[in-house]
Amino acid sequence: MTTTEMNGFRVKKGQLGFLASTHVVNDLYQGAIPAMLPLLMSQRHYSYAAVSGLAFAASGVSSLLQPLFGVLSDRKPRSWLVPAGFGTAAFGVVAAGLSGSYLVTWLCVALAGIGIAAYHPPATSEARAAGCEFLPASGRDNCRTAGSCRGVGSYHSLRVPRYGDQRAAGTG
Repeated sequence: MTTTEMNGFRVKKGQLGFLASTHVVNDLYQGAIPAMLPLLMSQRHYSYAAVSGLAFAASGVSSLLQPLFGVLSDRKPRSWLVPAGFGTAAFGVVAAGLSGSYLVTWLCVALAGIGIAAYHPPATSEARAAGCEFLPASGRDNCRTAGSCRGVGSYHSLRVPRYGDQRAAGTG
């Protein structure tokens, strides 16, 4: 692990790089759900109401549970939630794409939302412990936005080459 002294504080660059990379991928999982919705509508014939339910399962469940994971992580370090949340989110997204019924798809998307929610609070604590708060302002901004800007926002451009040849009805 590469450790550097900055302003009298130790910064673990390797750990910060690892956390930034996993944050990008974890937020890609969050971006994958809305990107899948037009495809689910065209291939599985889900209604607008059905895909709205899937959007809630991903974002709503995640938004409701993330503060709970934050409280739990603040009370006692739970670094195991980082890989557990990451793996749960990945499994949920993949399983949602492979499932057949709406109920199973909804549960898989909700599971992905739970994994995404579980990942963020302990990963933030680990980044802080690795020295993210001691970086210059530009470095701290990279710690905070590594996933948000590069993950959720980037997924839609990444999916175009993959799904571009499978036009969903009503998308042009």
